[in-house]
Amino acid sequence: MTSTHRQETTANLTVVERAKGAFTPISFAIGVLIVGAALVMWPAQYGGWSTVVIVSGESMQPTYDTGDLVFSWDTGAPGVDDVIVFQVPEGQAGEGGLVLHRLLARDGTTLVTQGDNNAFRDPWQLTDDDVLGTALFHLPNVGHLFFALGSPFTLAWLLGLAAVAVLWPRRGPECDETDNSPTD
Repeated sequence: MTSTHRQETTANLTVVERAKGAFTPISFAIGVLIVGAALVMWPAQYGGWSTVVIVSGESMQPTYDTGDLVFSWDTGAPGVDDVIVFQVPEGQAGEGGLVLHRLLARDGTTLVTQGDNNAFRDPWQLTDDDVLGTALFHLPNVGHLFFALGSPFTLAWLLGLAAVAVLWPRRGPECDETDNSPTD
């Protein structure tokens, strides 16, 4: 085997060894968890099942305070007394905005909502199609972290970079130049 052929073979073995180390069971499991979490957390307004909102204002006190992070899930038609996240319908004041309020009643196909701390009912004409999810749980004051970062998308990028750093293939041990591999 010539010296040049041996170097090419050594270089190819290094690439193969790196590829073997890139797909360990742990890195595969972490990748599956990240993809699964992304699918579970995909926002309802973009076809997913979950919605995460940061409480802003006092309308839901004492249930939720400003800065609380609330996770909701699309459970189908919400029940009376559920706290729901809905998107204000087109053509109505605040259209497109996300609101977290309690479902007080159903009047035919129209939903009647109100903030826990409000003395008045909401003015919007809502249907089940406007509901993005029912509140499941909340993390008190965690929303303040998002405000500090600037937006949820900034945190998503930071988490994505962290995932890439964890999953990025590490450089394997270099092949020894005095390799005793078979010759031609």
